[in-house]
Amino acid sequence: SLLEDESFKVFGPNQSFFSLKRESTSAATVVLPVHLETELAGILVFENESDLTAFSGLESDLLHRFQNHAVTALGKARLMQDLLATAQNLKETQKQLLDSAHMAGMAEIAISILHNLGNALNSLNVSTSLIQERLGNQRMLPLLEQVALLMEHNQENLGEFLTETAQGKKILPALKELARGLSEWREKLSHEFENLGSHLHHVMEVVRSQEDYINVRGFSEELEIKSLVDEALSIASPFLKKHQVDVSFHHPKEAVPFHSQRSKILQILVNLIKNACEAMIDSPERNLSITIEKNLQEIGIILKDTGPGIPQNLREQIFQFGFTTKKSGHGYGLHYCALAAAELEGDLNLIDSRSGAVFKLSLPLAPAPKKD
Repeated sequence: SLLEDESFKVFGPNQSFFSLKRESTSAATVVLPVHLETELAGILVFENESDLTAFSGLESDLLHRFQNHAVTALGKARLMQDLLATAQNLKETQKQLLDSAHMAGMAEIAISILHNLGNALNSLNVSTSLIQERLGNQRMLPLLEQVALLMEHNQENLGEFLTETAQGKKILPALKELARGLSEWREKLSHEFENLGSHLHHVMEVVRSQEDYINVRGFSEELEIKSLVDEALSIASPFLKKHQVDVSFHHPKEAVPFHSQRSKILQILVNLIKNACEAMIDSPERNLSITIEKNLQEIGIILKDTGPGIPQNLREQIFQFGFTTKKSGHGYGLHYCALAAAELEGDLNLIDSRSGAVFKLSLPLAPAPKKD
């Protein structure tokens, strides 16, 4: 039945509907509260402008159905509103995470590049020092000056001086010895200048490799694996000499051509050779064995040292960024090598060995087809 009082009343959730007659143009009014849990979320108002008894015959079940439909619709609207707000928050959080990941990735790339540049510049510095040392410790030039001075003082009777005097008879053998020594000196300097040029080229390759990260696809060219390993050994020669490491290189007799990114492979190999040298500091025998394997699909480059090896409990961590077992290490080298190998469509693995550490770099013989 209708309520006859003039007041507007809102009841609790258990009193789910009521009617209200109030001062308005409507002759009859029914008000249904809409509750979400214990909160009054709204009201449904039904009005008739002319018939005072318009709602007197309504059944409570019908009013309940109206009320439940309103509660359901409002609940869905609230849920959708919450979902949209949550989605927006997730989108903003995702953007923040992507920005953070991008910055972290940029920092990681920069650290890897600096690490590889450090290796290359160290080799460059060693070659420069050797050249300076050879230029500064040249003892043959003063001897040549003394010979020239003696010949100048005896130029009026030079023939007699060279053939008749004890001092003169030593001139020709001395000149031959000086010629031989100067030839060796020139050859050593020429070799160091070649190394210097190679190291400079490697520095330029490391810097140029940044374009690989900008353009995603690096420059692929036809390479020959033995020549590439020889070049890596030349670049890493300062580390090999410093730690007195003997190298044995086993490779197929025939050339093994393939397509890949030269700079990345060189950086991987130089890092692995440098790590092997440092791992063998306390070893009585310092031997590095490099073996090239080949099948129809890929090339394998295996590097084995005679160091203490990698403890079993650390094997799953060695390729992680920042992980290192060295006192002065930073944990960038092997992490970079693993990423670079993956970018070359290959992989870098630590192989089980009874002694020493054995790493295998696997590379495809042909580059992966380009994606449109």
